Amino acid sequence: MTIEEAVLFLDSVHKQEHLNDVHILVLRQTWEGRSYPEIAKSAGYDAEYIKFVGFQLWQVLSRVCGEKVTKSNVQSVLRRKAQQV
Repeated sequence: MTIEEAVLFLDSVHKQEHLNDVHILVLRQTWEGRSYPEIAKSAGYDAEYIKFVGFQLWQVLSRVCGEKVTKSNVQSVLRRKAQQV
């Protein structure tokens, strides 16, 4: 599964509220293995803000997927959930 496929999958299963641009940024860059400080620096945001956005993102994805999603397991959870649909 590519990050593009993951974003499309999330859009299809999470129709109540779409992820905002910063959530998508954090998801994409996390998918590529970047740290929060690296994401913040490359996008021009404060590192603490990116950490907070990441925290929000993992909560939303955990609700959508029905299991705990973290920065370290997001790829495996989304791959597994996409196969179940």
